[in-house]
Amino acid sequence: MKRYIAFFDLDKTIIEDNSARLIAIFAYKNKFLSKKDIIYGLYLTAAYRIGIVSTEHLMEQMTKWLKNVNESKLQNLYEELRRHIITYKIRDKAKKMLEFHRDQGGRTVILSASIRDICEPIQNYLGMDDIICTEIESINQIYTGKVIGSFCFEDEKLRRVKEYCKVHHFDLKD
Repeated sequence: MKRYIAFFDLDKTIIEDNSARLIAIFAYKNKFLSKKDIIYGLYLTAAYRIGIVSTEHLMEQMTKWLKNVNESKLQNLYEELRRHIITYKIRDKAKKMLEFHRDQGGRTVILSASIRDICEPIQNYLGMDDIICTEIESINQIYTGKVIGSFCFEDEKLRRVKEYCKVHHFDLKD
C-alpha cells in the first residue's frame, strides 16, 4: 500500500460551519466576549467580505482578543465548545472520508487557518494524525495575541504542506 497524506480543512470540510463564528457565539454566551467585541467582529467580517479589509488584518484583529488570556481558560472553553457544539457539526461525509483514508493507510491531517486550540480537540476527537494550523504565541501560559510565524492560509498553507511533506518524507505528487 502506498503511503500518502489526506489533508482536511476544518471549516466547511470537517465541520459544516465556520469555527470562528461558532467560537464567537459560544464565547459571547459564556461572557468571554462582550457585545462590543461581537459588533466589531461583525464589522471586520463584513469589511473583509466586500474587500475593504485583508484576510491578514481580519485575523490579526481577531487574535488580539486573546491578548493576556490564560491558556488553560481558553483550552477549557474550546474543549467545552467541542463537546457541546462542534461535535454536532462534524460532517458525516468528513467522517466517512477520514475512515476511508485510514483504511487505505493514509495519514490524516487537519490543514486550517484556525488556531491550534480550535483544531486540537477536533483532531483528538476524530483520531487524526496531525495538525497544520495557525499558532498563537504564549509566554508563561498567557497568550500575547500575536501569531507565531504567519497565519496558515493561502500561500502559507501551501508552503506548510510542502514543508510537512518534506519532513515526513512524502512526495507532493502522491
